[in-house]
Amino acid sequence: MTPGRGEGANTALRDAALLRTRLVDVAARGRSVADAKADYEQEMLRYGFEAVDGSKRPYFVEAMMAARGRPAAPRGEHQEEL
Repeated sequence: MTPGRGEGANTALRDAALLRTRLVDVAARGRSVADAKADYEQEMLRYGFEAVDGSKRPYFVEAMMAARGRPAAPRGEHQEEL
């Protein structure tokens, strides 16, 4: 993940909040630790890979497109006209 957008730190904080929620479910609702861990890992991997993919696109392209009221190109595609 590129460091320029702070995605690594933001994702780490999101991981911590999600893990806390899953561990509270263990204590408060009697879920097993294994089930809570599996749920945490599944969700964390989903948004983690989305963050890595999003970090590959320069932020300025997304900001420029949003400022012009146009959606950014789908991931992996180059925008011909800004």
